Amino acid sequence: MERKAIWGMVLTLLIITMLPMAFNIHPVRAPLVTDLNGDGKVDGKDIAVVGLAFGSYPGHERWNPAADINHDDRIDGMDLSMVARDFGKTDP
Repeated sequence: MERKAIWGMVLTLLIITMLPMAFNIHPVRAPLVTDLNGDGKVDGKDIAVVGLAFGSYPGHERWNPAADINHDDRIDGMDLSMVARDFGKTDP
């Protein structure tokens, strides 16, 4: 590889790493959509929200739109598995 190409890659890497610091740019973390009760953590209480609405759909007496995490108009194993996947995570 040519010396010029190597220095070009080094310069590119420096710019990529230093630019966010120069402009005080920080990655933005999305809120936990599986924190269904809004307490800043995904725990058993969030699993309970899905559990209480499990098997429901719009118009059903147990329907809770907050538990429909994937917005497919039914509370099922997919919603439950999404909460289980995030179990133990906390909001920054």
